[in-house]
Amino acid sequence: MADAGKILEDIDGFDKQKLRHVETEEKVVLPNKEVIEKEKTEKQLLQEIETPHSLKRTSTKEKNPLPTKEDIAAEKAIH
Repeated sequence: MADAGKILEDIDGFDKQKLRHVETEEKVVLPNKEVIEKEKTEKQLLQEIETPHSLKRTSTKEKNPLPTKEDIAAEKAIH
């Protein structure tokens, strides 16, 4: 590490005229009221969709059933 006395000497001898003014620019822009309201409604909608008491029971209807063993045996007997 550097000598503490050397560091303090450099700090005391620093010329503030070498510094220049810099305009700061905010990179993280906070959301406006409309964006916050939109996020709230989206979140509320997702919560309403996912709540189990609002979901209804469904029954699965198989539109393309797999053949039974008898159907497979009958096809093999034909060929």
